[in-house]
Amino acid sequence: MTWGLSIDPGFSEVRVAVLASCGEVELRSLPPEDDPFEWFERTYGSRPECAAIAGGYYAPCPPGVYLIDERMTGDAMRLAPWHPRNRMTVRAFEYCRDSGIPGVAVDPMSSAALSEEATLSGYPARERRGVYYAFPLRQAFRLASESSGLSPDSARGITVYLGDEVSVAAHDGPRVVATSDPIDCEGPYGFTSAGTAPAISFIPWLERGGKGSGSRDEILKTLKARSGVFAYAGVASLSGLLKEIEDGNDDAARAVRGMAYQVSKEIGRAMAALKGTAGAVVLTGPGVCVDLLVRGIEERVSKWCPVIRVSQDDCMRTLVREGLAAAAAKRFLRYPEEKRS
Repeated sequence: MTWGLSIDPGFSEVRVAVLASCGEVELRSLPPEDDPFEWFERTYGSRPECAAIAGGYYAPCPPGVYLIDERMTGDAMRLAPWHPRNRMTVRAFEYCRDSGIPGVAVDPMSSAALSEEATLSGYPARERRGVYYAFPLRQAFRLASESSGLSPDSARGITVYLGDEVSVAAHDGPRVVATSDPIDCEGPYGFTSAGTAPAISFIPWLERGGKGSGSRDEILKTLKARSGVFAYAGVASLSGLLKEIEDGNDDAARAVRGMAYQVSKEIGRAMAALKGTAGAVVLTGPGVCVDLLVRGIEERVSKWCPVIRVSQDDCMRTLVREGLAAAAAKRFLRYPEEKRS
């Protein structure tokens, strides 16, 4: 008998975890166009009793487990309706409302409390935001700290999400004080995302309309879903990338080495934000299974502190157990009504 469904959507795949009433967890990866709720009903012949999703980009709020409500859904549609996590927020709200089941979002992306100096972008009209992959980075930091004998409440460290987008965060105990903002394409490129583009060179590209039709949606798709390692390697999936590397595809290997180089530089920036002191660099996300990528990071940053891998599967198990437990027990936060941006 199945009990609950948790979902972590991306540009190239949707990761799901199903928790059975016996406590066992089943992990699956679905194509990005698949609806995980419809998949669940087809596969198990019933609706889930609870649903938990990885939090998206909403108005600033503390980390935690939040009830998905109309206010959160409105912000998801207003702030980044194109992002997979925000689209899933809307879908989860509609499904849970129509099905009469509780639905929660775990660790919204906009939940970092940056230091004052970290908010300055150099362009006064636009402040830097505390946006990062709070899920799974907070869980990965806690799991890695505990396995290393460190206290998550006092340890300092750096977490890295290696996925379609890359997100790097500097942790000072329970606070995240510096991040690269994946929503703004800030930081290293990922599997499908372009990362930070050279600003002056980018202007004439935009003036020419960008690639595709030149519409805003097409430009977003180019930067978020048609760039990065997969674009260099000419593949559409992580499994395809791994095969190309194994077969000796030079373009695939070069793209991965470049990603490792950029991620390592971003880790160095986060180390500077922590004033050169960190107990560990924690890597998580789908990319931890790409040995060429992880080795390229380790050889550059392991002299500073240990590099710890936390599998995406372990984080998904945390999401399904903790998120659904909070939903079932109604131990969740209410999305704030004010101070939205």
